[in-house]
Amino acid sequence: MKYDWVFFDYGGTLTVRLDPDSAAIKPKNAYGRVLMDWFTSTGRELKADTDELQRLTELAHENTEGRPNAVDVRHNEEYYIRWIRWIYGQLQFEPPFTDHELASAWHFMCWQIGKRYSPAACESVNSTLHELRKRGYRLGVLSNNSGYVADQLALDGIDHLFEIIVDSAREGRVKPDPELFRSVARRAGAACDRIFYVGDNYECDVIGSTLVGMSVAWIGGNERDLPERAVRIDTFAELLAHL
Repeated sequence: MKYDWVFFDYGGTLTVRLDPDSAAIKPKNAYGRVLMDWFTSTGRELKADTDELQRLTELAHENTEGRPNAVDVRHNEEYYIRWIRWIYGQLQFEPPFTDHELASAWHFMCWQIGKRYSPAACESVNSTLHELRKRGYRLGVLSNNSGYVADQLALDGIDHLFEIIVDSAREGRVKPDPELFRSVARRAGAACDRIFYVGDNYECDVIGSTLVGMSVAWIGGNERDLPERAVRIDTFAELLAHL
């Protein structure tokens, strides 16, 4: 085989190829429902109903300093602790409430929303990934994300297919930084020219990977000129023809 590993971007490459019919319809007060479940499970009494809790989750983003990013998972954790703390304050819970409880509340919400309403990977993704493994390729994910891409892959039902999952927020670098791609190669124990990358973003995925000598498939790309070692594909299954 010309390549030993195939790495994938997550958002835009794997996520847009999910099966929408596999997920439950998310109600307008979905976050409020999950938050109510959290407070029930922890024994906190409150007068607010699920609609009021939903309203608070929406207002919390407007009233919380900062924003999540793709380079620092600790920053993101601290942001969501502040986000939850604001909600606790609006509900007039008596302090103290520890950062551990607030972080647990955020993770509970994140996981439960995904578990209840995330669609599964569609058949073309599943069948292509399984065929690649059958052919002997080792698979990984490299994503510009907020620190939780491994959780999302689990909710999509495909995490078990990937040996390496690299999330930019846990690495302190974002694509197209060549060093992030090189770090993936080191983790895989492979030379860059033995890795094939698949992504949907020209700058982050196509330029970033080819700068270090990887080959790449640009999925869903336009007629823009491609560098050497890059191909354009329209569907996920077309990947098999290039490996």
